[in-house]
Amino acid sequence: MQKIYLFFIAFFFVITTLNASTLKGVVTDDKGETLPFASIYLKGTSKGTTTNIDGKYSFEIPLGEQTIVCHYIGFQKIELVINVQGETIIHNFKLSTNSKSLKEITIKNGENLAIPIIKKAIAKRSFYNKEIDAFRANVYCKGNLKLDEVASLGMMQNMLGGGKKGGNEMKKEMEDMKGIVSLSESFSEVYLKQPNKFKVIVRSSKVSGDKNAYGFSDPLFINFYDNNISFGEQLNPRGFVSPIAETALLSYKYELLSAFMEDGKIINRIKVTPKRRFEPLFTGIIEIIENEWRFHTIDLKVEKENQLEVLEMVQVKQIFVPVGNVLMVKDQSFKLKLKMFGFGISGNYVNVYSDYSFEVDAKNTFDKFMKEYDKDALTKPKNYFDDKRPVPLDKDEVADYIKKDSIEIVEANQKDTIEKHYNSVKKIIFRGLKSPLSKQEKILTTPLIGKQNFNWNTVEGLNYSYGIKYENNINKDKTFSTSLKGRYGFSNQQLNAKLNVNYQFGKTNKTILTLVGGKYVFQYNNAEPVNEIFNSLYTLFNNQNYFKFYQAYFGRIQFQKMFVNGIGLGGYLTYQDRMPLANTNDFSFSENKKVFTENYPVEKANSFESRHQALIFKAQMSYQPGRKYIKYPDRIEAIESKYPTFKIEYWYGMPIANSDVDHSKYKLSMNDDMNLNLWGTFKYNISVGGFMHKNKLSLIDYTHFNGNQILLATPYLNSFQLSPYYANSNTESFYTTINAEHHFNGLLTNKIPLFRRLNWHLVASTNSYYVNQNNNYIEASIGLENIGFKLFRFIRVDGIAGYSNFKTPVYGVRIGFNTGAISFGGSSNKFD
Repeated sequence: MQKIYLFFIAFFFVITTLNASTLKGVVTDDKGETLPFASIYLKGTSKGTTTNIDGKYSFEIPLGEQTIVCHYIGFQKIELVINVQGETIIHNFKLSTNSKSLKEITIKNGENLAIPIIKKAIAKRSFYNKEIDAFRANVYCKGNLKLDEVASLGMMQNMLGGGKKGGNEMKKEMEDMKGIVSLSESFSEVYLKQPNKFKVIVRSSKVSGDKNAYGFSDPLFINFYDNNISFGEQLNPRGFVSPIAETALLSYKYELLSAFMEDGKIINRIKVTPKRRFEPLFTGIIEIIENEWRFHTIDLKVEKENQLEVLEMVQVKQIFVPVGNVLMVKDQSFKLKLKMFGFGISGNYVNVYSDYSFEVDAKNTFDKFMKEYDKDALTKPKNYFDDKRPVPLDKDEVADYIKKDSIEIVEANQKDTIEKHYNSVKKIIFRGLKSPLSKQEKILTTPLIGKQNFNWNTVEGLNYSYGIKYENNINKDKTFSTSLKGRYGFSNQQLNAKLNVNYQFGKTNKTILTLVGGKYVFQYNNAEPVNEIFNSLYTLFNNQNYFKFYQAYFGRIQFQKMFVNGIGLGGYLTYQDRMPLANTNDFSFSENKKVFTENYPVEKANSFESRHQALIFKAQMSYQPGRKYIKYPDRIEAIESKYPTFKIEYWYGMPIANSDVDHSKYKLSMNDDMNLNLWGTFKYNISVGGFMHKNKLSLIDYTHFNGNQILLATPYLNSFQLSPYYANSNTESFYTTINAEHHFNGLLTNKIPLFRRLNWHLVASTNSYYVNQNNNYIEASIGLENIGFKLFRFIRVDGIAGYSNFKTPVYGVRIGFNTGAISFGGSSNKFD
């Protein structure tokens, strides 16, 4: 039976081979320079190939007489008629520039011949943008990042060898660093339907050196018939203005370089340049077909001065081919450049579209999954890619696959070997211990001496914290960790410690279980609005002890679960045996000695609360409609939604098991992050809440608003930058809060010479809460963000005016990080 099966496989292979042949060669210009990403295809179809970075091409063509088209932006298209008999055909294309015009281009009386062409293209923009309601296509994606430049020898010695390695050894290490950093390929089916439905089905994916990675498999569909062109919010949240946008004539200058004939049509070659610097605009060449007034080819780029973030340059090229009665993108390529700390990185990405179809079953195609992977997407053999790849690998890519795949095999055979990790005494003292126990397990500690170890307050005086953590990444679906954190106050001679156990599991519906307990200290507002490090400085140098906290024996069990339908559930049950803490230390460096306030919220109390117990239950549910997902062979992951997130929270102080509290409260909230393209980004967080009943409760259980009385900004959409910490805490049955901010993302500041060179952006915000006529607060601020350099542009500075109960205003400045990854405020620690 097996022999019969092999026979049919061989028979099928022979028949397939006899009905096709291979055409390959090199594409160069008339000076012999190779042309990367030139397009070669069968005339009248989108079937073909694209040259690699070395100008080489290879693709399979059917038998018989065929017309082959070779096309490259800025060069005259060539058609080659060949009779394919089955043998491999080698043909090198040599292209000439199409700079020769049909007629002399002259400008009379100041007339710009490009303007009428652009006006007609703008008039037809909306028609071509909606010409195709939906389409399906096969797409091949390939991308690589290369390290082209390394830092100077002196810098590299400090980074890699601490100045101890010899020059020759370091030079060799520097040269070894150069080359491909990442390389991936994929074959997919892409579906698009107007106005914004998009789906990708990945049939195969491959990453050099990592057989389990999915790599770069998203074709970035760039439609220059849109008014606003986006390369992703990280590169520029405002997007870029298309050269034929409705308002493009206000932004661009145009120059008609030439007009040439191709397939009986006149092609106008137009140079595009911004009218003003520091605007989100393109520079380059567009080719527009006479009388049809649509794109023929596109070659445009944006750079740093065009408000491009992170990267130095992005260049995009598109070549259109006829598919039926319309023109569709066949080849789309991107070139990226990045320079940082003396390193230069370049990237080349190419998308090759083929087999277009305009018949799409929208009902059964577009659903909540924006991307799906076939179950065998990562298991395709090498010859699968070798046979189907429309863009040949260049020599560096071939070498990278061989090198990294070989290393992966060796590492797989040594999977049980524990990697070597050296922890010097100096590193353990100042950076902490990081000790792998196996490939999945490791031990971590905080530094023995570091910025998070030491703090100062009026209760503990000098206090010292230290933590140790064990992590076990059991597999990609299960993670277990446990940590122990200790804290000792030298003035009150109190040792506190807590143990945290965390278990996360689930492929699709992620679940997190947490158990934590011990004896520790907590701020009266458990949201921890006061930063301990900055409070230490205020206490020592300004006699201000904002940090108000109590001690408790406690235990908490916590649950959190996320579902793929946009719903999240969570909650906890916690017990605290709460004990007040009195000041024991009044030391200060300040010359203006002031009496420190007591260690409780003096705005709301005139004495310590007695020791008491509290058993509190909390439940919460969040929901974000319209969530989109990626469907992997073994899991589903959420990626985005254009709708707000809604959240409901409920607390119940339970009067059982000797608990001294009896109360309940609720909170409803809504937040969103709205990208308004050229107009910026608008973010908001709105909530209402209050107590439902309040028979017995302590000051700790009040509704607290996250105030801030130090220079360091607290989380922007969840706090009030000039509000006192506890003055407006309450037990009312209703309150509402509003936090909103608008990030202009370069709008307005790009008109101011100094700011546009620095690439600083304007931000405006307002924060307010309302309880009643005698308890309310509102503040407004204007600031600058994106302050920093290169990738580290996260500093934000705001000038703020605040009003409590609409009385005498207060003014202040706040400095913070404007990033979701880093939070100013609270006493965050990775071992908490």
